[in-house]
Amino acid sequence: MDWWCERMGFDPAQKIANFVRGEPCEASNNDEGLLIREGTFHRCYWVSFADSIRWVVRFPLPSMTSSDIVNDKISNEVATLKFLTQQTSIPVPAVVGYGFDGGDHPTSLPFIILKHVSGFPLSSRWEGLTPEQWHKVFDELTDILLDLNSHHFNHIGALGLDESGNWTLSRPPINSPTAHLKIDRVEICMNPMALFAL
Repeated sequence: MDWWCERMGFDPAQKIANFVRGEPCEASNNDEGLLIREGTFHRCYWVSFADSIRWVVRFPLPSMTSSDIVNDKISNEVATLKFLTQQTSIPVPAVVGYGFDGGDHPTSLPFIILKHVSGFPLSSRWEGLTPEQWHKVFDELTDILLDLNSHHFNHIGALGLDESGNWTLSRPPINSPTAHLKIDRVEICMNPMALFAL
């Protein structure tokens, strides 16, 4: 975890947001009133600017992502969000910027900045929904799954970024089991000849 903790420092999100936009910002709350929200894979910070623009700065957690695959993870997530924006009608937050581990930016930590999207986690509202609202949620989820299922690729892999920052299908998938193997120093190899057409 040293690769992450040693560089986290004080106000890492504000330093990075200031650097990306070139303007000062301040710590902000999400719609639940939290300054920081931590999930299984990321720690998220909210920042706001004088013109009321709000961003979410996401850092991958080292407990779930080893240092030697963290850049692949950032590339995969940014490429996936770009793909969803360009190729589907699925609403996703816009990518403002991103940086890789060891990059030429404040803290040199890996990060993704997203535009803040107002709302609350569905899990915090689910019990209070009416049956009609449940059906509306299920209808929307069905539309998302159908949209995702309408895109086919000619081989197995994960989305990544090419030299121009465009999405491409180019690398082995990264999932929780493989991330844990890497944390435990187990080498993961993928034979390109093993890829097969679907």
